[in-house]
Amino acid sequence: MREAYTYDDASKMVLEPKLGWLGSSGVIPLTEETALIGHDGWYDGQYANWFTSRVDLNDYLVIRELAVAACPVKKLRFVKLNELARESVDYIRQKLLEAFENFNHVFVATHVSPFRENSVYAGKVSNDDWMPHFSSKHMGDMLLETTENYPNKSITVLCGHSHGKADNQIAPNLRCITGSAKYRYPKINQVFEL
Repeated sequence: MREAYTYDDASKMVLEPKLGWLGSSGVIPLTEETALIGHDGWYDGQYANWFTSRVDLNDYLVIRELAVAACPVKKLRFVKLNELARESVDYIRQKLLEAFENFNHVFVATHVSPFRENSVYAGKVSNDDWMPHFSSKHMGDMLLETTENYPNKSITVLCGHSHGKADNQIAPNLRCITGSAKYRYPKINQVFEL
């Protein structure tokens, strides 16, 4: 949550919380060394064969861009998912490069795991039926490329979607943490002291 100061009619300063969507909030400074960026992130069906998966998520019924009426053919839905995934990747890439101009460590918040090993449910990595719906290879590839190009900078990815808990050091300067979740029971997975 971002906070801003405004003035009421009596010219008294009032602290107003302003909620923001990470996909439009840009680079958010946390400390002199650390910043936060984020985007929804979308799964892209690239780590396993999306077309042979027998999984049919509620997403395909309730998300307007993916609903049966909008994408009546599985191939059209796959194309739309990859379009949305690439949009997320482009935004994160741009904001990551902006953040690296002033910060050495960047937290990247995204809903979907960018790495196969972080797509976890009940203590196990998702199988090939579930993996296409719970990971984004496009995002993972971009993050790996970025950390190779910026070896003196570090990234910590915070993600979820698969509801399992995972913490993997993907590269020397790239860590990915998946928070566990249970519907209707929100909880804090981890606290970072910066």
